[in-house]
Amino acid sequence: MTTFDIVVFSILGLSVIFSLFKGFFKEIFSLFSILGGYLMATNYQEVLSEIIFETISSKPIAKLIAFVSIYIFIAIVISLMGRVFRSMVMSTAKLSMFDRLIGGFLGMIKGIVIVLAIILPISFFPNIYQKLTNNSQSAPYLEKALIYIDQNSTSFKLRKKLGNLNINDAKETIGQFIKSNNMADKIKDLKEKIPTLEKQFKLENKPLDEHSNEDKTKLKDILKSVEKN
Repeated sequence: MTTFDIVVFSILGLSVIFSLFKGFFKEIFSLFSILGGYLMATNYQEVLSEIIFETISSKPIAKLIAFVSIYIFIAIVISLMGRVFRSMVMSTAKLSMFDRLIGGFLGMIKGIVIVLAIILPISFFPNIYQKLTNNSQSAPYLEKALIYIDQNSTSFKLRKKLGNLNINDAKETIGQFIKSNNMADKIKDLKEKIPTLEKQFKLENKPLDEHSNEDKTKLKDILKSVEKN
């Protein structure tokens, strides 16, 4: 057992012990805050890191800052919501053994999430991560858990689909839209000039039916082209 394994099992053990004393209701919101913060940070740290990378030249550090910032923010928000809910529904009755056991089980899950939340940012630095997890018995299982969460997160899949959108296609679509608007303006201007065009075909204030056949044909062609556009 390596130092890394000792730290991992210590976190799990302490989490279970504390959760046994807290019980189900307190622990469920504690778990939600940690799990929610972890999932949101995992899914959206890449987006935030791109923004941070504009001011910080190191990509791993930008990803680390993004992950920690999202994690802390979401965890605090959910934790505050949990406190409000507990104050509304919890009674002063003593915790039952069943309540404590469920709390301990949730504590185990919370401990795993805490460990994952610690090792994921470390994995942004491959050399350091390799040294810490070398010959570790728990690291392979934790890595499988990371892969599973990554593959089964719906928000991650959505972000991935959005990330695959072709920027050039979007630019082309916008360009076509602008061109279509310009064409509409030209058509509008042409329609406004129709009365002037009609006057040009009038000869010596004669009615329209006295125009030459050639003049009538030209006027009809112009009107048809405007209607088609």
